[in-house]
This record gives sequence, C-alpha cells and structure tokens, in this order.
Amino acid sequence: MITLLPLDSRPCNHSWIVKFGEMVQSPIQIFPAKDCGNLQQGLRHELLDAWFDRVLPQTTHLIVSADALVSGGLIQARLAQFDLEVAKQRIQRLIDFKTSHPQAKVIVFDTIMRTSITSYDAETSRYWHLMNLYSLALGKAKKQPSESHEQQVRELERQIPEFIRETYLLARAKKHEINCYFIDLVEQGFVDDLILLQEDSMSEGIQSFEREILVHKIKEKQIEDQVSVYNGTDEGSAVLVAKVLLEQKQRSLRLHLHLPSDEVLQKIQPFEDRPFGENLANMLKKMNIESVSHDSEADVELYIYTELIPYDLDLASESYPHPNRDASFHAFFHSLNQAIKAGKQVAFVDLFFPNGGSPELLDLFDYTQLVAYSAWNTSSNALGTMLANLVMIHVAPKKHPMMKQFLIERILDDCVYQDRKSVV
Repeated sequence: MITLLPLDSRPCNHSWIVKFGEMVQSPIQIFPAKDCGNLQQGLRHELLDAWFDRVLPQTTHLIVSADALVSGGLIQARLAQFDLEVAKQRIQRLIDFKTSHPQAKVIVFDTIMRTSITSYDAETSRYWHLMNLYSLALGKAKKQPSESHEQQVRELERQIPEFIRETYLLARAKKHEINCYFIDLVEQGFVDDLILLQEDSMSEGIQSFEREILVHKIKEKQIEDQVSVYNGTDEGSAVLVAKVLLEQKQRSLRLHLHLPSDEVLQKIQPFEDRPFGENLANMLKKMNIESVSHDSEADVELYIYTELIPYDLDLASESYPHPNRDASFHAFFHSLNQAIKAGKQVAFVDLFFPNGGSPELLDLFDYTQLVAYSAWNTSSNALGTMLANLVMIHVAPKKHPMMKQFLIERILDDCVYQDRKSVV
C-alpha cells in the first residue's frame, strides 16, 4: 500500500492524487485534506501521529513531504516556524518505521527555500518584490564581492523591515540544515529516495550557494542515484506516486518528445534557476521514464511548447502575449496535428507563459483528442504533473472515466480559468 503525507491541502497536492488513484484503481492512503496545512495554519501533528499509527502497518511505500512533517506545510516552512530539535524528533518517526520495516521504501521530497517570502496581501506583495531583489543582491554580493553590490544590499535592507529579513534568513538557515539532514539519512539507509525541489527562484539568487553545498554533499557521499536536485515543488507528490506505481506495476513508459527547437532546452524558465533541459532530464530519470528518438518506439507523443525567450508573467502589463509564429512554430503544430490525425496518444504541455495556458495555442489543434494537458504554475509544476498523469494512463488496467474528466479539468482550470486576459 502506498501511503502519502502531501505537502498541503491544495488540489495539486491532494485531490489530484486521489484522482490518480481512481484512474489506476490503486487506493492510496493519503492524510486527510481537512487536516493538512493551508495558507493560515499548519497540520496538527497529534492528528498526524495518530494517522501514522493506523496506516503504517499496511504501508509498503511511504512518501513524505518533509515540509509537512517538519513544519506543518509549505507556508509554515517559509516562516521558520519550527525548532530544529523538534523537527528531528518528528523525522525520527520515519527512522523508526524504516528500522522496524526494512523492506518498506521511505521516499521523501523536501524544498530548497524560494528566493522570496509568501505574499498574503498588498503589503506583503510589495515586500515579495523587494525580497526577490534582496536575494538577488545577496547572491551577487557573495559571488562577486564589490562595494556596489554591498551598497545595493544595504539600500534594500533600509526598505525592508528588519523582522521580515530576519525571519527570511532564519528560515533559509533552518531549511538548509533539514535538507542536509535528509541527505545524511539517505546515506545511513533510513531514506531510500530523496528529491530536493528548488522553489521559485532566479539563477543568481542566494539559493544557488545552498544548492552547491547540497550537490557537493550528495556527490561526496556517492548517493547521486538516490538523491535528485531540480526545480519544482507542487508536483512532488504526483511525481513520486507515479514513480512508485510504475515500479509496482513493473511497467516502462517511453515518450517521444517534441519541442519547437532543441535550443529551448538551454533556456531558463521563469521562476527557475537552471536550464529547462536539465530539469526535464532529472525528472525523467527520477521517474524511470525513457525518452525515445522515434515515434514507433513511443507509448506517448509528448509535445512541449515553449519559446527561446520565455514569456514572464507581468500582471501590471496591459498587453496580451502572442506566440512568435516563425517556421519552428508552424512545424511544431503541424507535427502535433498530424500525430492527432494518425490516432496516436498525444499529450500537450503549454509553457508559453507561467501560471496558465494560452487559448490561442489550443485553437491550433483538436485538443479534445489529447490524452493529457498541463499548463499550470511554473514549468516544472506543469511538466511533473503531466508526466505523472501519463504514468496513470499507461499503467491503468483499463480506460477510466476519470482520465477524460481530468483532461477537461486541466483545460478549464489551467487554460480557461487562468487565461491571461482575466488578469490584465
């Protein structure tokens, strides 16, 4: 039995996983949504302990969000609302379970803290922007020490209340220590698999130094096959549940990837800090999904649309984004249409801009014939959810109505509801 402690109560972390279980007719023990953390409060650990007591005896694969276990949820982790010793006591539950059930798999996903704070209202939205600049300034000052960089840091410190800065830096330090602790647990054999997911970031932010330390530690301990580091967060539960199901069903999934050009693999997507191709490769490797070079070898034709210069989200702008309709654009959508007409299994990930899909792109093909669609939030969020969805479709014993329902939900939510025209 798969047991999941999700990141929090949001649909991407909870109800989507329940729907995936329905698709494959494999029930998943998941901590109740009403007891999970949310924007206002974290989960209640006494309820979690009682739930663990009930479900762990039947568990063969335990998938755990470290933020939920340690802090009560993602938002709470960003506020440093946990004591490190108490955190390690909570993690001890995983160690005890692995010790008493050595054949069971303990799988953890943790986050490397984002470059800014959580935005709750107009005031915190203002500081969200300033804290992004502050993180960038700190990163530059550390990487290339200079008076101008130090001056920029000091200027931002004058604009940002001290308690916001101190909470942010304390949370970073605590989160980093927990990241390191889980790497140690992998080496010691108490955690079988670990993903460290980099939250919203930028390439030169302060988080890049933490990542370097973590990657060095992983290589030093020679556990690269067990620990992955890449961009993402909210797709973590879906990715790991899909990975386990693929292994349990003893199935393989082969994808034929289609991109407008190979050059887009080198581009860094909005809210991320490394090339798209690196994130894609790491996600495929973690899930044991194979990318094949010819459609005759593939189970699914996966079309991923993005551009060489990714369109960033700017809610202050009154302009509406339109794709660059060059030769590669037309070749990409011609190929997509041909694949649909040929009756192939076709899936589409829209990464033209973050936090929603483009109706203009959907108008170019018969999207009702897709097997899956994804366009929500960041590039890695959308990609990870898509890969998980494709695993469910592939390993399901038979076609389930939830598959079509989930496709419709994603088009309506990711594209129609989150259409850029609704926010400008």
